[in-house]
Amino acid sequence: MKEEFNGLSTPTLREIAIKSLPQHPAIVGFKEVVRDDWDRVFVVMEHVENDLARFMAARRQPLRPTK
Repeated sequence: MKEEFNGLSTPTLREIAIKSLPQHPAIVGFKEVVRDDWDRVFVVMEHVENDLARFMAARRQPLRPTK
């Protein structure tokens, strides 16, 4: 039996908590969690124009860690 809180499973709650932690210019920002009238859950994140696969394919050199 899965544990639930307010209808959300423990893994779902854990994922929401993890996504809401990082705040860095290189990480897509977490906005909020919403539920619709049918009790579906949506995680709202900031809009990003491109996707990571295209970005990496267009680069000639690998990304380097920032200081």
